[in-house]
Parts: sequence; structure tokens; C-alpha cells
Amino acid sequence: MRGLRVDNLESVYNKAVTALSGVSLEVPEGRIVALVGVNGSGKSTTLNAIAGLLPGDPQAVTGGGVWFDDERLDGLPPHEVVRRGVVLVPEREKIFETLTVAENLQASVAKGRDQAARLAEVFELFPDLVPRKASIAGYLSGGQRQMLALGRALLCYPRLLLVDEMTLGLAPKVIAELLTRLVQMRDGLGISVLLVEQNVTAALEVADYGYILEKGRIVFHGTPDKLRSHEDVKEFYLGLGVAGARSYRDVKQYRRTRRWWG
Repeated sequence: MRGLRVDNLESVYNKAVTALSGVSLEVPEGRIVALVGVNGSGKSTTLNAIAGLLPGDPQAVTGGGVWFDDERLDGLPPHEVVRRGVVLVPEREKIFETLTVAENLQASVAKGRDQAARLAEVFELFPDLVPRKASIAGYLSGGQRQMLALGRALLCYPRLLLVDEMTLGLAPKVIAELLTRLVQMRDGLGISVLLVEQNVTAALEVADYGYILEKGRIVFHGTPDKLRSHEDVKEFYLGLGVAGARSYRDVKQYRRTRRWWG
């Protein structure tokens, strides 16, 4: 298939603790796919495994495989994964804080590519960065930092973006703007996206398909409408339980109904 395929991926931490247990998912070409779940469910580990950032101890890929456009990625070093068009926007350490916005972008331009054309696309997508080209990146707001991080990733000419917790700590207005930009990247630049989020509501606003990850396992998947209509998803991830607004944080023991696996 054209796009990303993760098949039965397994990962173990310190040769003892299972981080991922048989994770399988797909990101077809030209689609935004959400991978959602609570903190510690294995979302970032999945992205790092795809990006080639789990090379060995203390955490390693111990089973399964990763393919992009039917070419196997697992086992490749990170720079080779990027060369094949798969680029990670990490949750932390996204930018060089002591460099200016312009210097951050210049440091990310892929060799042999039309730098001016792609820079123009970045500034068209993120006009807030234009008056801040000479500003030190460490002084940017959280939303502007995320814009810069996405701009840096675009300068690597990705065909698939792996975006980790893009909305974390941001105001609703900023979140809405960033999600709109992801859709524009998909529609205007033909870039596929695997979007990792704790913010399930936000992720399902733009996703074509979604997977829910718990304790290293995919427990449910489907279209956004299918996920939104499931009683367990509504109660534990969207805060729409029949007993009033609730979430997984409100219960001491999470007991899925049998419908979860249907």
C-alpha cells in the first residue's frame, strides 16, 4: 500500500517491561490518522519506533515491522528514515532555543532542495513567524514554537509527518489554528500525518481515522464518528458519560465493556 503500515510492533524497556504489545496501524497516503490515549500508553514510543529512534538498550523494538510505501523502515537509522520522507515532530526539544527563527529554519533545509520555495510555503502557512524571523526562538510563545517546529519539519520535505502531542498546553484558539494548518498540509502539499494526542476531541476534529492505545495495545479503532459514538470512548476520553462529565481520571479502576472490542 502507499503510505505507512505498522504490523504487530513490539517494544521492551530494560529487557523486562513491555512498552508495545502487537501494535498494528495504517496511515494511507493523503490521510490524517490519530493515535490517541492517556499519558504513558505508548504513543510516543510508537512514533519513536517508526522514526528509528529505538535502536537498542534500554528500549528496543523486539518484534513486528514498519513499512512505508512497501519499503521496510525498522532497522534503519533515523537519518535514513527521514531520507525516505518520514519526519518526526517530537513532543519536546522541537527547536533550537538559542537560535533565531530564521536560523532554525535554515538549519532544517534538505540538501539539494529548493530552499526559497519551501520557505515561502512555510511562511504562508505560518504568517505569525514572518515578523519574528530575527527573534530568538526561546522567546516565542508555545503556539509559535509549535509553528516553528512544524515549519522545520516541512523543510525536510516529508511525505509523512509524525506529530507528537502538538496541542499540549496550548489555548483552544491556537489548537484550532494548528489543526487547520495540518489539514492544509494534507490538502495542499499532499503530506500524510500520524497525529499522536491525549486531546482526543481535538484529534478527531481533523482525523480521517483513529486508533486508541492503552498500555501498549490498540484497543479500538475506526472513523471519528465511530469513535465518538462508542459509549466507552465518550465516557473515558470525551467526558460525556451518562452520569455527567467524567474521564478516566475519575475512576480508580478502568473496566471496559465488552462493546469496546466489537
